[in-house]
Amino acid sequence: MYSSHYQIKRWDPIMSGNSLNQNPSIYIEPDMAFLEFAMNNQFSLTCSISGSDSIYERAPMRGVVNQSGVVPNCRPNFFAQTGMYIITLDSDWHGYPRSLGQVEFFGTSA
Repeated sequence: MYSSHYQIKRWDPIMSGNSLNQNPSIYIEPDMAFLEFAMNNQFSLTCSISGSDSIYERAPMRGVVNQSGVVPNCRPNFFAQTGMYIITLDSDWHGYPRSLGQVEFFGTSA
């Protein structure tokens, strides 16, 4: 079982595909271990939020990993400048949390 913690750098609502609902998205600065872990899990991970003082801490949820230059739209300059990755959470958007918090990722592939 693999587990890792990252500081959340930013929160934003995002609409995916043809969806009419907003989902929360978080931004992190990944390391190579995270990128390998995400790739081994087809960029779909289980996430647990802490320290945000928000409803998003209620239970672990699925998250989809992408480069911030690809999602939510094409912005390669943002990714080149920050190197951040975006994780779109499988949850409804309930507004910005009081604190950025941190995220822990779980999975079975390391």
